[in-house]
Formats: sequence, structure tokens, C-alpha cells
Amino acid sequence: MPTRPRKATQCQKPSGLPGRFTLWRMNMSHSKLTDWGLAHISVQQQFTILDVGCGGGRTIGKLAALATQGKVYGVDYSEDSVSVSRKINTAFIAEGRVEIQQATVSRLPFADNKFDLVTAVETHFYWPNLADDLREVFRVTRPGGQLAIIAEVYKGAPALASRLVEKSAPQTGIRVLTPDEHGDLLAAAGYTDIKLETQPAKGWITVTGKKTSETALCRTGLSPGKSLVSAESSPEANPFEVCQSVWYRLVLLFMAANAALCWFIAGPSNPWCALAVAWATCALVPAVPISLVRRVPRQWFFVPPGERTLHHILGVGIFGWLLDVSGWNRRVVEPLRGFSGSKGGLVWFEQSVRSSAVSHGICFAIHALLAVLALFSMHPWQGALLMLLPGVVLHLYPVLLQRSLMLRLQPLLEKFGSC
Repeated sequence: MPTRPRKATQCQKPSGLPGRFTLWRMNMSHSKLTDWGLAHISVQQQFTILDVGCGGGRTIGKLAALATQGKVYGVDYSEDSVSVSRKINTAFIAEGRVEIQQATVSRLPFADNKFDLVTAVETHFYWPNLADDLREVFRVTRPGGQLAIIAEVYKGAPALASRLVEKSAPQTGIRVLTPDEHGDLLAAAGYTDIKLETQPAKGWITVTGKKTSETALCRTGLSPGKSLVSAESSPEANPFEVCQSVWYRLVLLFMAANAALCWFIAGPSNPWCALAVAWATCALVPAVPISLVRRVPRQWFFVPPGERTLHHILGVGIFGWLLDVSGWNRRVVEPLRGFSGSKGGLVWFEQSVRSSAVSHGICFAIHALLAVLALFSMHPWQGALLMLLPGVVLHLYPVLLQRSLMLRLQPLLEKFGSC
């Protein structure tokens, strides 16, 4: 929807003495609404959060009190709002836990995939182009992150305030939406798992949406200034290749020797032997460089669509969710893969997925081979299980997870071509 050529109201862009009074009133009147809206989302202590249209800064203070080990950023395109927000949150800013700057939602000054949570309290009706601006918010939301829109009016609510705002919308330029229209806009921006919470008697609404890894890939290249057909080339250095050093090889050799000693001294039925083998195979995963995988034809890694049913039956999605919840993907996998959102980045991401599948596949084969050998030991079934089960959890499920990613990547690579 195009920008309306209307003069900004004090609610939209507070300025001067009337604006300062408006900001004070916002902080007072929106406090209970904000508490109600935030009660519908989980704010973890280590979250990095963005509050869009931070107004008087009260919401930033509430978020900073929840994300005690994280950081909260606030943006507003009103200079007076930024000034008041900074004053309200002086202590948090001094601690380095809050940062507030003047910016517009249409061009957020942040990198892609930065925030665990983005909030917008009583502000989205004033955004210049709601559909495009939501895509810009989607760009800075990290995979697994959430957007929460909180407002005290929505179209169709029986509350008096909602009916008055809806009636005056043609004059004020406010865009009042129904709950379903809110959900449709978030879905169009790329969010999934959209939830709507309302209090009709008060006219309050909270809309939340999640950016999953799948939607992040599907939205690749659609965010402003980030084109999928960008000329950016894929990285040449594999982050895992730091593991190809002499020291890494010595450590790997030591762990393999330790596992062999445990096998011959304690036997495969000993839990310590199983642990030593598991450590050794985990250390072996980075040993397959992407440069080697590049030489293998992509057709060899084709995943038939029907395999998706097998993934559902085996709970591969649950395994991926556990990795998300534990923080493994955010702290380890994402920084290593460094997906940039460009065409070159997409190809690099695909090569990284293939490399991971090959590495974990080799390691699972080692566990399977040792399980077969354990059948000839003194305690065959116990030894075989102790060799096989860690391999299933540590390597077979990661292989299936990479193959499920390949299922999502294949249509994108076919559509945009490969390098």
C-alpha cells in the first residue's frame, strides 16, 4: 500500500512539547497492553531483541528486564521519541544492554538474521508500506526468531476505542486490520506458525509469527537490497578446514588410538569404549572438506520427494527442533555455514549440507561396522547396541536432517540455477 501524503500526527511522529506529552501518555496507557502482549511470547535471557517504533521507551525497559543476558535495540523515526527513550533507559544503556537509534522500519540499519525477537507495539498502523516493511522486519529476524505485533485496536472489535479508530481511519490515515488480515500479512512476509490472541472487550490484539529455517530459505533474495541473483560469489574458505591442520590430525589420531585401546582392553560392551568411539567419530566429522564434496556430481545427492514421509515417521523434524531449542544451530551450525542470502551463498549452503551428510554418513558407517564386529565379542548384543546406538543419534539422524534440507534446497537450485 503506497505511502499516504498526510501530515504526521503526534501519535505517529511525536515532536516538540506536545510530542513529549504524547510519549508520556503512551508510556502510561500502553503499559498493561504491552504486559498482556508479551505474556504470549517466550523471552529468554540471552535474546537479542529489536523494538520497532519504540516511542517513549517503556517497552524497551520491559524487554531489557527480561533479557538480562542479551541486548535490546530500539528504533523510531521520531527524533524526540529516540531522545525520550534514551532518557528512560539511561541505566540499561550505560550497562551496554540497550541501544536506541533513529531509523525507519522501511530501512532497518541491521544485518540479516540478527534478532531472536522483534516487537512492534501500537505502531504498525503507521508504517509507510506495511507489506514491504514486514518483509524488512523478516530480513533482520533470525531463523527460529519471532515477530510480535501488539495493538489496542483492531478492525471488527466491539470495543468503543476500536470502533472510533476504525470510523476515523479515512481521516487519520491509520490502517486498521482484522485479525485475519494481520495473519495474512505476516504469512505473505514469510512468517509461519502464526498465532492470534485477542481481547474483544478491550479491542486488544497480539499477532505472533515465527521465521523458520525453511521460510528463510524460501524467502531468499526477496528482502530489500538482497537479491538472489546477486553477483556475490560463494566463499572459498570452508570454516571446517581449520580442522585440516597438523594439530587436528594429531588429536584425531590420538582419539582413534584411544578408541582402539578401549576396544581391545575393555571390549565393545564396555560403556567407556562406546564413549571413546563416539568421541572419535564426532571429531572425524570436520575431516571431509567441502572442496572434496564439490567434485562429486550433485545428482549423487538427489533426494526423492517420497523420502519426506520417512523423515516424518522417524521424527527428523523433532530432532531438528531439539537442535534449535538447545541452541546448537544458532551457536554452532549457523556461524559455520554463514548463509549470506545471495545466490553464491545458497550454493555454498548446499555444498555445506552435502559435506555434512557425507561426513556423518561415513561416521555412521564406522559405528555400523564396529557393531557387526562386536557381534563376535564376549557380549555380542550388548556390544553391538553400544556401538550402534550412539551412531544413530550422533550421525544417522544428522544425515537424515541434511537430506531433509536438501529436499527444500532442490527446488530453489533448480529454479535459480546452480554454479
